[in-house]
Amino acid sequence: MKPTYKNTFLALSLATATPAAFLFAQEDGEEDENVFTLSPFQVDGSADEGYRGASTTAGSRLNTELKNVSASVTVLTDAFMDDLGATDLTSALELVAGAETNELSEQTSETVAAFGQYTGGDFGDPTASEASVRVRGLGRAAKTQGFHEVFIGGDRYNVERAEFLRGPNSILFGLGTPAGLINYTAKKAHTNKEINKLDIVLDNFGTWRTGFDFNRSLIEDKLGFRIAAKFGDQKYDVQHARERDNRVYSTFQYKPSKNTTINVAYEEIDRFSRKPTYRLVHDNVSGWLPLYNDFYSDQVANGLSGDALEEALLDAGFWWDPTDPANTNAASVRAVSGIIDPTYDIDGVGHGRPAGQVRLGDDLDGKDNALIIYHDGAFPDQELHGGINLSGTRTPTGSRGPASDRRTLIRTSHPLENRTNGFLDPQVTDPGIFPYHEFDLGSLPGNYRDEENSKLSFNIDQKINDNFYVSFSGLKEDYRIENNFPIISQTRAIQLDNNRYMLYLDENGDRVPNPNFMRPFIYGRPLGLYREQASESYQLQANYDFDFAEKFDRLSWLGKHRITGVANYRWSENFEYRWETRAHNYIPDVMASGVRADQEDAFNDGGRRIYNIWYVGDAVQPGDTSLNINAVPSNILTEEEDLYYNYMTSTPNVIATSPVPVELRRNSIGRGNWREQINKGLSGSIQSFFLNGRVVTLLGAREDSVYPYLRTRQSGDAFNQSVGRIDPDESTGERELFANDIERSYYNARPDANNPLIDVASVSKSVIVHVIPDKLRIFANQSENFEVSNPRSDNFGRVIPPQGGETEEFGIGANLLEGKMDLRLSFYETSQVNANGPNWLPSQAIPGIENRIYNALEDAGRLSEWWTYDVNGQVTTNQYVRPDNVNDTQDSTSEGFEFTGTYNPTKNLRLLFSVSRLENQVTNVSPRVEDWLSDRMAFYGPFFAEGLNNDGTNNPDIFERDGNGNLTNELADETIARWFVDSVVGRYASDLAREGRPNLGVSEYTGKFVADYSFREGRLKGFSVGANVIFEDGKVIGSNRKEIPVTDLVPEFSDVPGFNDPNNVVNASIGDPDNPLFGDSVLTAGVKFGYRTKIMNDSVDWRIQLNASRLVDTSNEGGFRVTGLNPDAVDSNGNALDSNRYRLSVPTTWRLTSTFSW
Repeated sequence: MKPTYKNTFLALSLATATPAAFLFAQEDGEEDENVFTLSPFQVDGSADEGYRGASTTAGSRLNTELKNVSASVTVLTDAFMDDLGATDLTSALELVAGAETNELSEQTSETVAAFGQYTGGDFGDPTASEASVRVRGLGRAAKTQGFHEVFIGGDRYNVERAEFLRGPNSILFGLGTPAGLINYTAKKAHTNKEINKLDIVLDNFGTWRTGFDFNRSLIEDKLGFRIAAKFGDQKYDVQHARERDNRVYSTFQYKPSKNTTINVAYEEIDRFSRKPTYRLVHDNVSGWLPLYNDFYSDQVANGLSGDALEEALLDAGFWWDPTDPANTNAASVRAVSGIIDPTYDIDGVGHGRPAGQVRLGDDLDGKDNALIIYHDGAFPDQELHGGINLSGTRTPTGSRGPASDRRTLIRTSHPLENRTNGFLDPQVTDPGIFPYHEFDLGSLPGNYRDEENSKLSFNIDQKINDNFYVSFSGLKEDYRIENNFPIISQTRAIQLDNNRYMLYLDENGDRVPNPNFMRPFIYGRPLGLYREQASESYQLQANYDFDFAEKFDRLSWLGKHRITGVANYRWSENFEYRWETRAHNYIPDVMASGVRADQEDAFNDGGRRIYNIWYVGDAVQPGDTSLNINAVPSNILTEEEDLYYNYMTSTPNVIATSPVPVELRRNSIGRGNWREQINKGLSGSIQSFFLNGRVVTLLGAREDSVYPYLRTRQSGDAFNQSVGRIDPDESTGERELFANDIERSYYNARPDANNPLIDVASVSKSVIVHVIPDKLRIFANQSENFEVSNPRSDNFGRVIPPQGGETEEFGIGANLLEGKMDLRLSFYETSQVNANGPNWLPSQAIPGIENRIYNALEDAGRLSEWWTYDVNGQVTTNQYVRPDNVNDTQDSTSEGFEFTGTYNPTKNLRLLFSVSRLENQVTNVSPRVEDWLSDRMAFYGPFFAEGLNNDGTNNPDIFERDGNGNLTNELADETIARWFVDSVVGRYASDLAREGRPNLGVSEYTGKFVADYSFREGRLKGFSVGANVIFEDGKVIGSNRKEIPVTDLVPEFSDVPGFNDPNNVVNASIGDPDNPLFGDSVLTAGVKFGYRTKIMNDSVDWRIQLNASRLVDTSNEGGFRVTGLNPDAVDSNGNALDSNRYRLSVPTTWRLTSTFSW
């Protein structure tokens, strides 16, 4: 970051403070003795008052009074978290300045899928990962236990004390993120007292949580033992959603001598969850149903009935006959007449889709030959529809076959579904279409996040003498997680099966009626993740306090100093793979391959994917305006068993059944990765106190070395054969077991470090001047660091540097009203570089276009023209292989101010408040994708220019022709150029919408307030009331869009014929950074009512408390909150459509806590 006035302020402060120390000698060493009375490595809450913490270790790793810390640190005191009813640190941070939690801010952007968009992801979704906190609009804060980074932690059942640091700090970490740090101290055993505590938590959704905390002195002042546990079953406002979280923690403390303390602790966590996503399903019904009803009633009014009425509905595309020879992928389908013309420009920006003219395969990743399992309990005796059956549209050889033989089924659609130009597919906002307040497709049984975690930690504190302390600590953690998504984000939709007949004819050659005709259904593609993580970290710290006044009377003006050295070591590994359910076995003459010839053993070919369909209601009748959803499945786990395969043969309209069952199994995606990393760091700091503590300076520096290791795979064959299966004896389906999963033996031995970073330096420096001791202070600090995260690669295989950050901050603090009020005003500028950026292009779209061109050239017998880059960035003629942990980056800068305060006017009343201003801007988005496109467009261009199709044939026109035979600017459907523009250029345009815009969910102004009043005498003695309020200025929810030529976005397109025609410009829609979109201001508020007393002859303290969160939520408009805006749109009649993108609001939660202590 370039120098600013803040650097000048810091330099001047340091420059003036040092000579001042020479001019004003301390009198006989007199100064605040409390500076060094606490242990240098530990801090407790005994001196905290209400919401105001007294000391922290988050500024310098040493116990330091907050008044002597210039960094922005908030101590989460017990009183603060108790009053909020917080059971974890993340929920408490909602009320802290500079922090945004998953629930407080909508940080999930839409994801483009070919022609359209859908919200959220799967693996990176907040409901599928550990809760995170975004700091000052940048990235997530690191979470540490005693400054050891952890995968899971922060539940209050074993937290002694917690601190929140905003911004980077090189003294604390090269081990954390540039955004900041949440550090907590785990509970310690005591050698001289007993602790007995029991708590129970209930809420209005049926949640229960119970926990205990017991401490015993086994040998007085020598040996203590403490055990704590929690058992919880969190419920939510939709059926089936839950989080079962059980944890046990035990610890010993041993004091072999008065100068030595040893603490050892062990924790185990077992957590199973399927949380609600609060996302609305895509609506493929409500835009179709009124058009259907109007058309149907018009035909009846015109006297049509029977076969004539059916033919009219088929001609209009509302009903579908898959046996019609015209309904193939090679010929035009029946045109919609008089409803919405296929070329009608619905909104002046993009084209809508004709009602009823959407293939089922359109939302199955384009795999119109993918296998489908029908789930339908309503017709248990019908052929193909008995309970669970498997069907498909393959030829007997398992290949695609001629286009004329590939018949297709369709479903209903919304006219604006899958529209291009930044439009999110329509969402259900009518509970008559789907009961979204009762069911969340992301939390139906079969979805799960299953986690196991264990931690073993120790800490040894040694006092050498009164001035010299040494501490050695370590933490070993093992973490395992398995995620399963039977319905992934892009398939969360409701639609009708409007196929009037089945694909085949009966033995008499007659059409077979579809028994599920006009029934609503949901469907999904099962996807999952397995991950094992482990880490071992060690820290050696030494601190020496040196007071010149104690050693040399004449040099007392040189002050007191705390000299600290820290050595860090951390090893970590990540072993993971993703899977999806596929047809696994080889059946000669039936399923000889996935989708390509001569690949009989390629069981991880995407063409073998399984798609599940569940019929969830009664058939729609003419005139119905809503659906009767009465059969939502009780479990949506894919049936990973052996089922016979019913398929279309190469003879039209003939159905056949495989001679042996198809084995449905889990197969790997991307073949997994195994990576390790070793971090080594050395740091030193000196904290100095001059002028009786009126000037406090801190200077720290550290060097970190990072050694990343990426293990290579021995062979792809093992991954092709690897297969998993649900344990058939596990009836609940909640704990999944693999019979034969991916093994570590598939990988080679650990190689040498891949592009290690050696001795990367970072510095922190600060100064505090107590202008009026204990009343008024000014401060400034500057700090930097980088995150020693797992190694990332771009598509060339080049290692991406770790993300780093820098903060400059200055301000003023005041302690007023006899110490009852503490105020702090700080101005900051903080930056983050090389943060994780948009991931879809490098991980999905770029491998997708590479493989499409390769497959097309292979089909055409032209592989001699193929070349690409291998994982080491070298030219190869092999098929493209995506590097491990491929990603791209973006930078971000935030600046603003934070005004925070605590006020304890009386013992009865405590207050916390903050006002923040934040200006955030994202820059340098996806630079490595830009490099890739600049390099590869010279290779792609000629294939686009010749009109290369996905199947290896050619379309010389490249573009579609209109009814008069004239070329349009719409690329032909089957061309690779069309897929590239939709999936690569379209996504690239969406990613670049971030450029120059604030991160999603950022509010410029935010205010937070917490208050609590307790009655200590009179008739209301023991009662307490409290409130909390959050005000957020309008959040950033997107950007207005603008049209630019594709050639401006990807200049290399200028060399592709058709794209350089000024009379036929192909446009892309991108976000306009000069016109961000903001939502409305939001006010949320909660309340607290409590009562505490003594029971059982005053031997037990009892506290009962009722908290209501989000009792007020102005963003809740009929159960929704706006998280984005679509381009303005009108329907075919010119009526304006709702342009809001919604998310379900988090409901009001009433939580009752009862705590017993004795």
